[in-house]
Amino acid sequence: MTKKQEDAGLIGVTDLLDVEENLLSAEMNLASARNDELAAVVNLSKALGGGWNVQEGFGPYEQLVKDQQTELKTQAAK
Repeated sequence: MTKKQEDAGLIGVTDLLDVEENLLSAEMNLASARNDELAAVVNLSKALGGGWNVQEGFGPYEQLVKDQQTELKTQAAK
């Protein structure tokens, strides 16, 4: 939407770049938060006596990890 405003001359290039910078910063914060969430799942699994191995993956948390990975890939494709 901001790009359309810039194309129409309603805002300047500097304003557009500021908005894009803010968007990128928010996306980076989201990726960092998701990474922290997944790390917490791994730490919880370890604390509960679980772990990770090639055959079983993350055990009861395997589906959660796969769902998070799918969601991240979907958002990255947008």
